[in-house]
Amino acid sequence: MFSEARESIHPPEHVQPESVIVRGAKDVLAGTVAGVGITLVGHPFDTLKVRLQTQSQTNPVYSGLTDCVKQTWRAEGLGGFYKGVASPLVGQMVFNAVQFLAYGQAKRTVCGGVDRELTIPEYFQAGAMTGAFVALVESPIDLFKTQLQVQVFKEKPQFTTFTSTVSHIVRHHGLRGVYQGLAPTMCRNVPAVACYFGAYEYCRRALLEPGQKLEQLSSGKLLAAGSVGGLAYWAFTFPIDVVKSAIQADALVKTDRRFSGIVDATKQLWKEGGIPRFFKGVTPCVLRAAPANATCFFLYQTCINLLG
Repeated sequence: MFSEARESIHPPEHVQPESVIVRGAKDVLAGTVAGVGITLVGHPFDTLKVRLQTQSQTNPVYSGLTDCVKQTWRAEGLGGFYKGVASPLVGQMVFNAVQFLAYGQAKRTVCGGVDRELTIPEYFQAGAMTGAFVALVESPIDLFKTQLQVQVFKEKPQFTTFTSTVSHIVRHHGLRGVYQGLAPTMCRNVPAVACYFGAYEYCRRALLEPGQKLEQLSSGKLLAAGSVGGLAYWAFTFPIDVVKSAIQADALVKTDRRFSGIVDATKQLWKEGGIPRFFKGVTPCVLRAAPANATCFFLYQTCINLLG
């Protein structure tokens, strides 16, 4: 079914192959544009997700998603939904550039540089490799964003802007402080990004008409494939993300932290509410996944097509 739609690492022999540098530059540019799109569409949902995930379970500020929306709007207006947006906006531009660049290289690595078609399992494998690598970029971005978003729970916020958040963490806690939460980010990313790219690539091919090429896929079908990829990202990894958010929302000073690591955080969250505790914030996350990632993949693929 997909034989005519599979992508090769290299173009046919009669076409001058692109250099790794040129292809990488296109991935970086298209990924940067995609990063802007996914942030503008998805950040309000992410703010709600993080606040629901990290609020006190014994004395919660919000009774649910609707209440979180109402209180955020009433207290902070539209700006409240974009709290900390500077971090992911800059971060997602860099992150998506790195992610799509890494994904392109991962595909070449999986194929061993040989001119052959990728199979769907190989796309999953390339996605897993990409997820492990980009955790090094994504973890600090998530930390800055999370620390800024949860200041709403504090009587005296430590910082109120993206710049002050980064400055405070780097100045007082150094490189180790910047990577608070790296381990759970890595645990989430490997399976999540594998499903992200694997499901997207599968759907793109499943939606093709007989004899149709991938670059000819309609905008609607491309958006649909991106939506499926976004949903697949969270299908099996949301509980890990809850643990990650809890650790990244914890105190920056090590001796003041509530959690000593992934295992301890998991145990304490379980005591707070069992299985349901690991799905706090899932609704805004799912609502975000489809439109934000549809936008991301659509902008990326459109840019790649325009760049030739």
